[in-house]
Amino acid sequence: MIAAAAATLALGALTGTASAAPSCAPAPHANCAGVDLSGMDLHGRDLTGINLKGATLKATNLNGAILRGAQLQAADLSAASLRRANLRKANLATATLDVASLVKAHLDGANVWEASFDHANLVGVTMRKTVINGADLSEANLSQGDFTGSTFIGNDISNTTANRARFTSARFSPIQRVSYSSFKGASFAGARTTQGGSAITTAYTGSSPNPPGDFSATQDYPMWSNNNFTGASFKGAVLRISFDTSTMTKANLSGAKLAQSRFTSIRSGGIVASKKTTLPGAPTENVQPMVVLSGYLVGGAMDLRGANFKGVDFTALNTLASDNTFSLAGSDLSGANLTGANISNIALSSTNLSNANLTNAVASGTSFSNN
Repeated sequence: MIAAAAATLALGALTGTASAAPSCAPAPHANCAGVDLSGMDLHGRDLTGINLKGATLKATNLNGAILRGAQLQAADLSAASLRRANLRKANLATATLDVASLVKAHLDGANVWEASFDHANLVGVTMRKTVINGADLSEANLSQGDFTGSTFIGNDISNTTANRARFTSARFSPIQRVSYSSFKGASFAGARTTQGGSAITTAYTGSSPNPPGDFSATQDYPMWSNNNFTGASFKGAVLRISFDTSTMTKANLSGAKLAQSRFTSIRSGGIVASKKTTLPGAPTENVQPMVVLSGYLVGGAMDLRGANFKGVDFTALNTLASDNTFSLAGSDLSGANLTGANISNIALSSTNLSNANLTNAVASGTSFSNN
């Protein structure tokens, strides 16, 4: 009788009141499926392999807890604190971790199929060699996270912050929403986009091969538009992505193979490239040629506001175009410095040159129609 009372009080101490004690004792491999453990203090506890399927752990303190191999399918961990928690190989399929704190948590090899991390804090998290599929990472903070070698399939990464995160050697399926996010200083070195739908379908571990929302299993051109890639590294990456309307200032494209990617209205400057960098319009491509010139991505419609092309000779670029007329048509060159530049035979139709400095510029045969 005394032992039973002591056990009840011990459980009550975890929550602050004996009356709020759960119907299970959280311990390694314990069965706590469906139990409400909201608000409990379980920091530093060894909960290896615990069964928490469908459990409610709202605002629960799990800082530093060992949850390796834990069963957390469909669990509600909203606003829970999991700082430095060990969740390696844990099953978090369809779990809710909205507004949760997973700062420096370890999730290598975890199952996060269709898990929700909306507004979650994952600064410094490690999710290496993990299949991240159908997850909601919208408005989450992934800064300084390590996703090396992970595979991303059908995730919502919109309005997300991932500054200085590592996506080294990661794989990205064509089915992906990546928009209005910040990847300042992030590394995509050696990253690749996968092609086709069959590989995507087999990578899913849930009940349906199709991710939620407006994605389609037949989509084959990832849209990574309106993102900030300032200072990001794409060294050696092989990507087929639409970077439209993104900022790529000071990005490193050394050795990157981007010939099948799309760049429209890109804000650049300080771009680093190498002889092995391939961009749309390579000799084997029958598309609008694009090059890195004075650190800027030029070719077609680009955001070149305030660009410094003082004394730059554009004429050598004409040999890249099938009609010997390199195109900057539709670009925004407002406020650009073209002092002494040679833009002869360059197509500048519908180009914004307002407040551009063209002093001593050479423009023989240049088309300025529709300006």
